[in-house]
Amino acid sequence: MIDCMSICIITPEFPPDPGGVSRSVARLINQLARSFEIEIIVPSQALLPGEIHSEKGDFTVHRWGVFQKDYENQQFLFQWLVKQSWDLLHAYYPSITGFTTVFAARYLSCPVLLSVRGNDLDRDLWMPERQNGLLWSLSHANHITTVTQELQRKVN
Repeated sequence: MIDCMSICIITPEFPPDPGGVSRSVARLINQLARSFEIEIIVPSQALLPGEIHSEKGDFTVHRWGVFQKDYENQQFLFQWLVKQSWDLLHAYYPSITGFTTVFAARYLSCPVLLSVRGNDLDRDLWMPERQNGLLWSLSHANHITTVTQELQRKVN
C-alpha cells in the first residue's frame, strides 16, 4: 500500500446494497485497494441519523445514518470530508454526491473525480432539485469518467 496516496470515495450505494452503482464501486475498490489507501463513505437507512459505523479491512467503509432532510445529509457529509486531508475525492453518481464532494474538494484544495453512471445525467439532470448542483459539479470537477462515449459527449 502507498501511504502517501489516500482516496475517499463517496457513493450512494456499496455492497451489500443492490444495484449497478454498488457493483461498480466494489469492482473499482478491489483494484485500487491493492495500491492506495481507500476510504468509502456511504449513507445507510439501517442506522440512526448521524450514527456512524466503520468497517476496516483492505479498505475502510464508513456508513452513516441518513437524516430526513437532504440538506442535513449534505452538511453532515461536508463536515466529515473536511475533517481529514485527502489526496483525491471521488464521487460516484454526482447528481447525489457531486455538489458536496466538489465543494469539499475546493475547500481542501484537493483534486476531485466524478464518475457519471447514466441515470445521474440522463434522468436526474431534468429534476429541478438536482439540476443546478449537478451542472455546477460537472463544471468544477478536475476529472470526469463516464461509462459510455455518449455520456462523455453529454458531459463535455
